[in-house]
Amino acid sequence: MNDVFISYAHIDNETLEENQKGWITQLHRILQVRLAQLMGAEPQIWRDLKLTGSDLFDQTIVEQFLDSKILVSVLSPRYVNSDWCTKELEEFCLNAEKEDELKIHDKSRVFKVVKTPVEAEGMPPRIRELYEKLLGFEFYEMEPQSGRVVEYNEVFGEEAKQRYYEKVYDLAHSIYDVLKTAKVEPESQAVPTAVSESKTIFLAEVSSDLYSERDQLRRDLIDRGHKVLPAFNMPPIGPQVEEMMLATLPNCDLSIHLVGQRYGMVPEESDCSMGELQNRIAAGFDKEHFNRLIWLPKGGKPQDEKQKIFVGLLVESQDAHRGAEVIVDTLENFKEFVVEKLAPKPKPLKVKSSEPVQVSGVASAEEDANRVYLICDQGDEESIEPLEDYLYDQGFEVSLPEFEGNEAEVIEIHRQNLVDCDSVIVFYGSARNSWVDIKLRELLKASGYGRTTPIQHAAVYIAPPSNRRKDRYRSQTATVIQQDEIFAPSTELEAFIKQIKPSL
Repeated sequence: MNDVFISYAHIDNETLEENQKGWITQLHRILQVRLAQLMGAEPQIWRDLKLTGSDLFDQTIVEQFLDSKILVSVLSPRYVNSDWCTKELEEFCLNAEKEDELKIHDKSRVFKVVKTPVEAEGMPPRIRELYEKLLGFEFYEMEPQSGRVVEYNEVFGEEAKQRYYEKVYDLAHSIYDVLKTAKVEPESQAVPTAVSESKTIFLAEVSSDLYSERDQLRRDLIDRGHKVLPAFNMPPIGPQVEEMMLATLPNCDLSIHLVGQRYGMVPEESDCSMGELQNRIAAGFDKEHFNRLIWLPKGGKPQDEKQKIFVGLLVESQDAHRGAEVIVDTLENFKEFVVEKLAPKPKPLKVKSSEPVQVSGVASAEEDANRVYLICDQGDEESIEPLEDYLYDQGFEVSLPEFEGNEAEVIEIHRQNLVDCDSVIVFYGSARNSWVDIKLRELLKASGYGRTTPIQHAAVYIAPPSNRRKDRYRSQTATVIQQDEIFAPSTELEAFIKQIKPSL
């Protein structure tokens, strides 16, 4: 039995240059390699290598795609105009529907790869009906100024090649999920497994300027073991969008809404864009322990008046951001925030006795120590050493972040340091300004990690290399300490030390 059958129009595998591999050939090869890496075994992927438009739809080919677990349909203008290609897709779906096996759990066995976009009106009705239900993998983007379609192909440069590989990897991961699910035994025979720490996330559709960013975030979430919904494209009709979301959101722990500079598509029978409509529905959804995150790009400027109004509502209107956290930052910092949000909550510490441990009649050094948590980016591990030594010489116990081990361990140690410390210094060296802001915001969450009192004293220690942004850095929540090119205890640092240890 084949794992995957690739259905395509042969003209889409024609090359622009001699001695170049065809687009479909490349797709097949990379998919073969990536699936083998994920499965730990060689996948069976089949496509017809010799079919021409005059060949008959013979039983041998029919048996190949009917005997496949998954069908990858490569959409293009030629594909929808080919009786052969559309019949492959239709026959596969009809056969699967007869057996009630078009989906495995909630995952479709048909994957839509969009090589070249085709207007829905140009598709046969049955094919259009099938495609509207499928989550597509779009291997192209639109140029903002000209509206021209640019396909992901290595002949168009390194960036297009990189986007091509990213999309094939996304496709491979999704196919692997279905193949893996297909191997699971029926529920009555399944062996109980440990409760997973993974979350189910509703990742809202976005306007065209954020397709790449949404794909990147979706990829990262799946790689971390989370389930990302919806599994299918949103319908193009407003009431159906609401129906689909209200059926999906009860299964989710979190919804994420990325808001860019364009207003985006307005579904039929709707008075607002897809992005605004999804946010409106999620804002009205009432479920205990359901969270909503809204991301706006730092420095982004809406390109039209409707988007400007929508962004204004998200920031200022309580109805628009009800129950949500609105994050204005870079995507990388937002992803870091999401990871923190989804990380498992630390278990409460078990206290055996309320009395301090005594050693020869004296409280232990650990109990008596004044602990400073010195937070730094991994790139500053060496740069913090003079400050770390100075704090230790002043009688402090110094805690540092952990950079080795798996992600859950690193986050757990960070949280435990926030719980245990008496004061915090955020080292602003090679990291970005936004990274410092995130670390300061995390201090406010320490009570949620098990801390019983607020962190009273916090400082941002500004170290080389200097720049205009660092020179102008200000904070209402932390003391700002500037360091010269070479470390020496400054007046600001000494004053902060007296604050956190008045006995000095």
